[in-house]
Amino acid sequence: STTLFRSTDTMTYDANNNKIYKLRAENTADFYEYDIANDQWTQFSQQVGEGGSGGNIYACDEGAAIYYPGTGDLLYVYTGEANDKFLSYNIVDRKWSELYDPPVEIGPEQTAMISVGDGYLYIFDNSINEYLARYYIAGNKFDIPSYLPVKLNEGGAICGYKGNIYYVCGDSGAFYRYNIPSNKWDALSNAPTSFPNQDPALEEVEYKGAVYLFVTGGRDRAEWLRYSVAADQWDNMEPSGYNWRWGNSIVYAKGDYIYAMRGSGTEFWAYSIPDDTWDTSLTPVPATVGRGAAITYPGRGDYLYALTGNRTSGFYRYNIPLNNWEGRRQCLVGMNDSHSELIYPGFGNYLYVLHGAAWWDWFESYTYLRYDTINDKWQELTQIGRAHV
Repeated sequence: STTLFRSTDTMTYDANNNKIYKLRAENTADFYEYDIANDQWTQFSQQVGEGGSGGNIYACDEGAAIYYPGTGDLLYVYTGEANDKFLSYNIVDRKWSELYDPPVEIGPEQTAMISVGDGYLYIFDNSINEYLARYYIAGNKFDIPSYLPVKLNEGGAICGYKGNIYYVCGDSGAFYRYNIPSNKWDALSNAPTSFPNQDPALEEVEYKGAVYLFVTGGRDRAEWLRYSVAADQWDNMEPSGYNWRWGNSIVYAKGDYIYAMRGSGTEFWAYSIPDDTWDTSLTPVPATVGRGAAITYPGRGDYLYALTGNRTSGFYRYNIPLNNWEGRRQCLVGMNDSHSELIYPGFGNYLYVLHGAAWWDWFESYTYLRYDTINDKWQELTQIGRAHV
C-alpha cells in the first residue's frame, strides 16, 4: 500500500473498465490504477508524461486534476501549478501525449474537469475566479466560452428566468444578465446598495404581466429591493422591520405573496406584493433555520417545502391556506453551512437538492438528491462530478 496525498480532483472513474485512476500529486509523478472487481491497487511503471510526445516527466502538484470523459481510451490530466501542463494518457496503448496548454495559468486550488458529452472538457479553477476554460477534444485547442464580469463572493446572489441568468455582485451592487443562447453578459442598472454581508437571497417573480426580481440584504442587513426586468430599474421596498440573518430564504408561490424564512431563528413571514407590506405573524418554522436552508414551491398546490439547514436534515411542508407546518421525512443528509439548493424543475412531482459544502471546515459535497412530494420519499441520485460550494 501507499499513502495517497491530498490535492483536488485527482481521482476519476472509468465505468467501461470498472477501474479508478488516481494521481498521487504532492510534487510526485506517481500514477495508480485501482481494479474494483479484484480490490487491487497497481502503480504504473510509467510516471506522468514519461515516454510521451514531449519526452518529459511531470510532477503533479496542488491543483492537479485527472478526468475520464465517459467514452474512449483517453484520460486527461492537468499537472497543477508546478508546471501547468495538459496531457492525455491512452489506457490501452499505455502512452502519454502532451496537449495544447490551457489559455490561462491554472492555480493551486480546487481544480476540476467535467464533460457533458458535447466533445468538450470544461476546466474550472478557484484561483482564477471568473474563468471556465473549455477544451475541444477533436481539435486539441482551448477557448474560454464565457466568464463572469466580476468574481463571485459571499455577498453575491444569482437566479434564472427564461433563458437568462441574473447576477448581483455583493461587493459593489453591480448587476448583470447572462443570456444563455447568445452566450453574452450585459451590464444592467446597479442595485441601490452593495451587499457586503453573506446570504442575500434573490428570487424571480412573474406577477400580473410584469417580471420582477426581489432581493434581501443578507445577514444583519434589513434591505428589501425590487428590480423591474422590463424597466431595468431598482426600487427600495418596505423592509420587514427586522434584519435578515444566516440562512434567510425566500420563495414566490402563487397569488400576491412572497414567503420568507428570516434565518438564525424560526421567524416566517409573508410579503404582500400589491400592498408592499409584511405579515410577520405567520406560524413559525418548527426548527431553527440556519445556513444551508432553502425553500421552494412545486409549481402548483397549497404547499411550500423547506430544508431548515443549520447542519441538520430537517425537512418540512407549509400549508399556505391553513398557515401550519408539518414534518416530512427527513433529508438523507444534514445541510452543511454553505448554500444548498432545493429545486423544482418546472414539471413533475419531484424536488431536487444540490447539497452545499461545509464552509467552516472546507468539506466539499457531491451529493445530489431527489424528493418525491407524493410519496414522501428521498432518493440519492448519481453524484455530480463537481463539488458544490
